[in-house]
Amino acid sequence: MDTILKSFPFQLIFRGVFPGGFFVLSYVVASEGFHTIESKGDDLLTLWLPLAVFVGVIVYVLHRSLFYPLAECFFDSTTARGTRACCPLIRASTVQRSLDMWSTGERNSPKENIARHLTAWNDYVHLQYASGWCIMAGTFCAWNTGRSFNARAAKTDDELIVLTAALFLSGFVCEWRLRVVAGEALRRHPPRGDEA
Repeated sequence: MDTILKSFPFQLIFRGVFPGGFFVLSYVVASEGFHTIESKGDDLLTLWLPLAVFVGVIVYVLHRSLFYPLAECFFDSTTARGTRACCPLIRASTVQRSLDMWSTGERNSPKENIARHLTAWNDYVHLQYASGWCIMAGTFCAWNTGRSFNARAAKTDDELIVLTAALFLSGFVCEWRLRVVAGEALRRHPPRGDEA
């Protein structure tokens, strides 16, 4: 296991452990209910943490390579761009203040400082999406491993569905706002070939 973990870059492990934790949590909750989470603590390092990393990395990679390109088609469409111009979901003063603050930083180039912040924001967007996918995967796995159906499990399924919807919605809104800020950043600091 140590050899496998050493071969993964730290960022990929981090991108996997957070959403993967939602997989483990949703699997345990959907199969046995919230009341069993505390009793699973002993297995955290030996079983659940490696499983969270493994599943989280797989789901993150699948999200970025299979599912997200479809979302990009929407976000890059003429309709979405026009709607973002009318309804940016972020105030212009917030965009300006953020870009002004981000222009100063540890690097000499304002463009590099802004790019670093936008990259971090983009990572948060995808962590939300991947976490939603992991909750769906964990719940689906619990449903298909012979759990005993009871009223408590049905109630937790509803809660997991609401949490999944909230993560996808927040990811969507976060990405919408990111694209508004990124558009303004590109207007301020066009790529080298586009500078007049």
